[in-house]
Amino acid sequence: MIDLHTHSSASDGLLAPAHLVELAVRCGVRVLSVTDHDTVAGIDEAIKGAKGLPLRIIPGIEFSVDFPRGSFHLIGLYIDHTHPELTAAINRLKNIRDARGGLIIDALKEAGVDIPLHEVISEADGGSLGKPHFARVMVRHGYARSVEEVFERYLVNGRPGDVPKEKISPAEAIRLVRAAGGLPVLAHPSSLEMPSIEAFENLLDELVPMGLMGIEAYASMNTGEDVRRYDAIARRRGLLVSGGSDFHGDHDERMGFYAENAPIPEGLIDEIDRADAEFEAFLLEVLSDFQVSVPELGTLAAKHRPFVILTSNNTRELSEALKRRCLYLFIDYPTLDEELAVVRLKVPDLNPKLAQQAVEFVQRLRKADMRKSPSISETLDWANALVALNASNLDKDTLEDTLSVLLKHEADLQKTKRQLNAPPPQQPKPRNYDEFGRFSGN
Repeated sequence: MIDLHTHSSASDGLLAPAHLVELAVRCGVRVLSVTDHDTVAGIDEAIKGAKGLPLRIIPGIEFSVDFPRGSFHLIGLYIDHTHPELTAAINRLKNIRDARGGLIIDALKEAGVDIPLHEVISEADGGSLGKPHFARVMVRHGYARSVEEVFERYLVNGRPGDVPKEKISPAEAIRLVRAAGGLPVLAHPSSLEMPSIEAFENLLDELVPMGLMGIEAYASMNTGEDVRRYDAIARRRGLLVSGGSDFHGDHDERMGFYAENAPIPEGLIDEIDRADAEFEAFLLEVLSDFQVSVPELGTLAAKHRPFVILTSNNTRELSEALKRRCLYLFIDYPTLDEELAVVRLKVPDLNPKLAQQAVEFVQRLRKADMRKSPSISETLDWANALVALNASNLDKDTLEDTLSVLLKHEADLQKTKRQLNAPPPQQPKPRNYDEFGRFSGN
């Protein structure tokens, strides 16, 4: 399990970096990026805390970026958090935040809230000063019962303590991440509040030439539909696909999980047999030397041995050089009970009796001589089609009307239809036996 978007008490998270690391291990996270807002103050503590533990720390940062609508955050992954230019920019942003802190204190005082600034600074513990630090101090002083109540009464847009903060431009944020050797990733794209997907595509047309390298498709605020949409856009544009829980520790987010309570996927190259020979040759360097050579960027070497999963549907023969670098594992179709469990989970509206019939039929089809046997995804598509048609029984007419959902080659389709229309096989006539089992005629 991985999580490439988390926050510690160095910015607006509740847990100290070392405690964040401990929680990550307990949650089964193996790769963790600490991406605090406009600061890298928690990274060294996280790295130190992870020593000897089954956890890899990826240094990161999350910049608040100036944008006309919504909330634009840019994540930097694999950064050199000691890079001088990055450090200088962070110090400048910290000074701006500290000055803003005094303005927030003054605004709150006018609203009847009197808290000492030094206590808020102490709450930030040397990290980037933010509204959550003010909120926690206000709770301790009895101005509200919870952090959420503080935000609602004093700190959200239009409330007394809402003092805007200075943000850097998208180009500057991307440039700083690239200068520090990192990968700039657009965080939780849904927060941009773009009026349409076309507008989002137009924004990418501006950001990619600036150096944007990835999209956080698996984000805490993205729906399943959002995930599929942003994942497809990233892959089509040749951008990296990232994922993170945006864990702060004060809400219901789960470390290592995105919005739909599903684990964030790890490194996967799906259907390698559909890639061209050039990409296959490119992978040889990844799998043998654990590095990537990009003409525009040079050679990027992995600090730790990467874990790569390749899948193939055997549509073409892979090179011996590639196969030699892989551990081969054959995964067969699921058993009837396993596939039935998947159908019941994914298509709960399907009648249980009909679900049983459907899965049994698919299982029989896979034993036949087919050009392309139906996959599990096609079983699910078929199950959804049966629900949409309000089917109650898998009769001959229903089968003929929906077979094209399962079978995607005309030869397979016609062969199956012929079998459905064929008369039942003749049963041999029983011989005549008497009541004692003795043969009594022809």
